[in-house]
Amino acid sequence: MSSVQEPKIFISHRFADKPIADVIYNTLTKWGINHIYQAGAPAAGPRFGAPIRDELTAALAGVDLVILVYTFSDEDWSWCMWECGLATQPQKPDATRVVLFRCSTYDAPRQFVQQLNVDVDFDSIRDFTRQLHRNEDFFQGLERAFRPDVPDGILDDMARDFHEALAPVIPTGQKQIDRFRWDRLTLKLEPPSSLSDRLDLEMNEDEDEVVRLIPSELFVTEPFGSALEHFGYGNLEGDLKLSDLIARWTQETRERENASNDWIKGLCLEIRRAIGNFPAKPAWHKLNSVKFSEYSYFPVLNHVRILPDTSMEFDVYFYAVGKEAVSD
Repeated sequence: MSSVQEPKIFISHRFADKPIADVIYNTLTKWGINHIYQAGAPAAGPRFGAPIRDELTAALAGVDLVILVYTFSDEDWSWCMWECGLATQPQKPDATRVVLFRCSTYDAPRQFVQQLNVDVDFDSIRDFTRQLHRNEDFFQGLERAFRPDVPDGILDDMARDFHEALAPVIPTGQKQIDRFRWDRLTLKLEPPSSLSDRLDLEMNEDEDEVVRLIPSELFVTEPFGSALEHFGYGNLEGDLKLSDLIARWTQETRERENASNDWIKGLCLEIRRAIGNFPAKPAWHKLNSVKFSEYSYFPVLNHVRILPDTSMEFDVYFYAVGKEAVSD
C-alpha cells in the first residue's frame, strides 16, 4: 500500500496577522500536513543569521500551495505580494496555486480579484477543506488527491473546527474608516520599473514623450465612486492601466465638441513631477465625463506613497464642478 503524499505549504502573512496564520498552521498540522513554512512558527520560519530573501526564495521554490492571509487593504502588503509573485513564477512547468484567505474585508489585491477566494465563513471554509483533501490538482506537486476517501461528515466536522478556531482571531472591522468625498482612484507603478530611468531627472524631456511613456506603466487600483465611469468603464477589469482609461475615454468622447484632452498631458506631467519629487503644479484641465457630461471633473494628483518594495502609488481625485460654474 502506497503512503499518502504530503504537500508542502507556505503561509504568507503580515506580522500583525500572525494569530490568524497560527490557526491555519495548527489546523493543517492536525490534518496531517507536516511540511509547512510560516514565519514565526516553531521550526517553520526563517533562521536567525540568514538572509531573509534567500530563505524565502528557497522555501517558495519547492512548495505546492501558498496560503495568503489578507486583512486590511490599507496596510503594507509589499512583502506578501513579493512572496506570491515569486511563487507563481517559478522555474517549473506549473505555477504554484495561491489561495487567499480574505479576512475582515471583501477587498482583495488586484492580482486576486478574478479568482475564487476563501472567505472566513463556514461555507467557504468547508469548500476549502473539501477541495484540499479531494481535488487531484489542488496541490501543484502531487500526482493525486491528498486524502480523497475522507467521508463528508468528517470533512464537515474538520471544517467546523477550523471555522470555530478562526473566529476569535479574525478582526471584527476595519482598523480605520475612510470616507471619501470625491470620486478617486489610485494609479500604481509596480517594481521593477525603468520608468524613472527613462524620464529625464531634470525634466527637460519633451512633454509628448512623457505622455507616451507614463500611461502604459500605471495600473489602476482602488477606484471609488464614479471614477471609472468618467472613462466609460463600469468596474475594474483585470490589469487595467491608465492607457486603457485614456483609450476608452477618447473613443467614447470622440464626437463631443467640448471634450478637450488637455487633462491627459496635465495629469501625466504631474505624475512625472511626483516621481521626481518635484513640487506640485496641477494644470486644472477639465475632463468631460463619459457618463456625466453635465459636469466637469478636474483630475488632481493629491497623494503619493512609496512602498518598501519601491513601488509608487498616486491617488487621483476628480473634483466636480457644475457646467454653469465653468468657463471655457
